[in-house]
Amino acid sequence: MNTHLAYIKKLTILGTKTLLKCYLLAILSTILYLIVGYFLLRSNADGAFFSMTGSIQTVGKFLWLIGLILLPILLFLFSNKYVFSTVASKVVEERQDDLIIPVLDKVLLVFNPTSLILFRMRGLYFCETQIDQ
Repeated sequence: MNTHLAYIKKLTILGTKTLLKCYLLAILSTILYLIVGYFLLRSNADGAFFSMTGSIQTVGKFLWLIGLILLPILLFLFSNKYVFSTVASKVVEERQDDLIIPVLDKVLLVFNPTSLILFRMRGLYFCETQIDQ
């Protein structure tokens, strides 16, 4: 039992460290995007940020605001996906002999050889009827 708890602790620490690194990168990139975009768009605005002098500048500011909303959301979503895949691959890599393979064996024991033959024959029958039509 202690070995399982130690392994869960190890995975939790790995996942938390990776998640914090990804979140820190997401926060820094969002702040950088905010600052650089603000100064670039403000330099062309003659004082006020939301003064629209041309249609190209209007489109640029609109796209910048959309990016400012979507960038943190997408970065957090993809970082969560990355952390989950990292932890899952670690589990598969380290514990496949004593966790995954016994579960697959139990699942395969449910299907006895006769049911597998029936599945194969049913698949062949389906393929033959599709060819005839």
